[in-house]
Amino acid sequence: MEKTSGERDVNSPIARFMRQLMKNNTQDNQEITDSSADLTLDANSPDATMQNLEQSESRFNPVIFGNSSFRSGNSSDVPAWSKDSMNMDWLFTIAKQMRQAEKIDTLLAATVTEVQQYLHADRVLLYQLQSQNQGVVLAESMVNGYTPSLKESLPIIAFGANKPEDYQKEPFIAIDDTANTGLTFYQCQLLNQFQVQASLSLPIFIRDQLFGLLVVQQCSHPRQWQENEITLLYQIVTELRLSLQSLIFRNEQQALARVSEKARQTIDEENIFQTTTREVQKLLNVERVAIYKFNSDYCGHFVFESKVPNLHSIVGKSWDDTYLKQHQGGLFRENKPYVVDDVARITGGSDCYLEAFENFQIEACAIAPIFVGQELWGLLCAYQHSDTRHWLEDEIKLHRWLK
Repeated sequence: MEKTSGERDVNSPIARFMRQLMKNNTQDNQEITDSSADLTLDANSPDATMQNLEQSESRFNPVIFGNSSFRSGNSSDVPAWSKDSMNMDWLFTIAKQMRQAEKIDTLLAATVTEVQQYLHADRVLLYQLQSQNQGVVLAESMVNGYTPSLKESLPIIAFGANKPEDYQKEPFIAIDDTANTGLTFYQCQLLNQFQVQASLSLPIFIRDQLFGLLVVQQCSHPRQWQENEITLLYQIVTELRLSLQSLIFRNEQQALARVSEKARQTIDEENIFQTTTREVQKLLNVERVAIYKFNSDYCGHFVFESKVPNLHSIVGKSWDDTYLKQHQGGLFRENKPYVVDDVARITGGSDCYLEAFENFQIEACAIAPIFVGQELWGLLCAYQHSDTRHWLEDEIKLHRWLK
């Protein structure tokens, strides 16, 4: 019987072991989140790097460092103890680089470059999920001669999973040979577009939500992914997750500080709102952020916005919603956000609301109420127009804080 994509790996001892680790890592995810809010160790401190990797090493020790049968067959010239030492030296080096990164772009670029060089892969990329099924390649390191995928928008199934939920169940998706797997014709087309012959993808979770994937690919020939390579990459993802969360938290705090400082410096409503929309759009990397002001009858119009250049302005335009009128603000009066990943999938919404989404060509939205004292003053609206979008919990919380 022909093996489907990843079947050899997901049923192997290492896969069962890693699934148990993922189950146990629910607490690890919370620890990572907590450490972002309370950074008791200096990000550049050797103690911070040592502590994080020692914890990771202790979880993986039975696999990488205790069982020589998992070593790659083509590396028999290197003694097991020597290879273990090389792996740990490299892990400490890349972990230190991650901790020293001041920007997310720098962090991602350093990660893909180091992994690609160390594993001698033809391509390594970091992919961020932007909607339920679609995402974009944020960083890429590759050898010359193949089609770049940087900034490309691709469906998540391009990396071997049959559906996004597969990454919730499995610690990795491995394809040793794209020509001899159970991939669909469409998946093969996507991989062939970038000359991929073998692919290995690991999920990156932030606060229990799928942020994206770390993907290693071979284009020149098929490649049987070794157990120790997979485990090594899992350690990299663990460190990357912590560093990403720290930078995201830092960016959020800086944005909040800028908005707060602007509010202290001036009582000019226009300056405050312009700063808010600009900062929210920048942080969420969304196509439009707008402020909607209610009239006394809960009709209203857009008064400020920050947007990408190709969009028409909606400042001054009204959005009359009979539901908001009848319920005097509805759920917004209860200080609750309204979040939609895919407008086309809305069921049970008011007709006028759906009509407004269509008129403004909105595909996804995150809307939070703005209060002045106890009065519902308006709404802070984040809109995606070109595609659907999967809103992360952190993004929703930040959106609510900044309003």
